[in-house]
Amino acid sequence: MNKILLHCESLEESQRLREIYEKHLPFPIFHSFDNRSVERLISRNVITLTVIECSQYGFSQHNLIQDLRSSGYFRPILILPNTLPEKFARRKQEEDERDRIHFAIKPIEDRMIVGVSKKLLIARSVPQQLHYRFSTNQLTIMEVAQSGAYTMSNMYNLSKGGAYCEYDKDFDLPIGEVVKIRVHLQEVRKERSLPAKVVWKTREGAYSGRYGVGLRFIS
Repeated sequence: MNKILLHCESLEESQRLREIYEKHLPFPIFHSFDNRSVERLISRNVITLTVIECSQYGFSQHNLIQDLRSSGYFRPILILPNTLPEKFARRKQEEDERDRIHFAIKPIEDRMIVGVSKKLLIARSVPQQLHYRFSTNQLTIMEVAQSGAYTMSNMYNLSKGGAYCEYDKDFDLPIGEVVKIRVHLQEVRKERSLPAKVVWKTREGAYSGRYGVGLRFIS
């Protein structure tokens, strides 16, 4: 089943879009008002369309999309900005083709939002996701690359592009930190170390209630 994520700047706009979708596309709808919750919701649900509403498309939205793509999410993204600055407008066509990002500048009629969304949801050319996510519960060690400090953690999601782990709350792990994910492979009695970067965090993980962290693998 399709699932739609509405990432809006205001509660009022989120409710307005929800009413539009519930009337014409009766699929489960999720709401987000900050970048971290977007990544958390996508890691926990199979979101088939992400709608980003904003007054002006800027680096916050651009960086969010890049993080989502890097972490393995490759479903279509519909962006509804009031304005699109020239520096981003020049990239618009390239991003549309390369990253499957779709812009619709407001004001835009409700029927147009519905029509574009339907097209994105049924488009066969849009892959479900860049990297398949595996659900797991693997005991791991997260080690800060610079200091060598480490903590035990559990890996609950794994893809070719990244992973999601939960760990004890007394360990400091800021966004942007580079870590080594040490995974013990019991079948072959070996340990594998994967370098990764922290791209988002949550104070209450969905699996154990501990801190949760989204990681993007780096070379």
